[in-house]
Amino acid sequence: MTATVESRNDALNTWARDREIVLSRVISAPRELVFKVWSDPLHLPVWFGPAGFKVETQEIDVRVGGRWRFIYIAPDGTRYENRIIFLKIDAPRLLEIDHGSDKDDDPGKFRTIITFD
Repeated sequence: MTATVESRNDALNTWARDREIVLSRVISAPRELVFKVWSDPLHLPVWFGPAGFKVETQEIDVRVGGRWRFIYIAPDGTRYENRIIFLKIDAPRLLEIDHGSDKDDDPGKFRTIITFD
């Protein structure tokens, strides 16, 4: 199973391809299981985020239009407020999300498309 993550800015039509990042990872697990840990509110907060960080969920609603508000807690205790909006869910093939800080109209938010092949 291969999971591919593509990060794109909100203005998909206007950004040059040199602003796009494509990552691919082969995971030795069935596609349905990998999709589940990306989309199940019980599993997602357990593994998501940088190594050494903890995730503190404020709310999580994994559905199209739903959001996940959470705080990354760095090893030094610094807290980073995050918000993910679920834009598209096509189980077990695709997730599309916007990820940024937990504020409306965050100019630093980015679009991520995760495909499960």
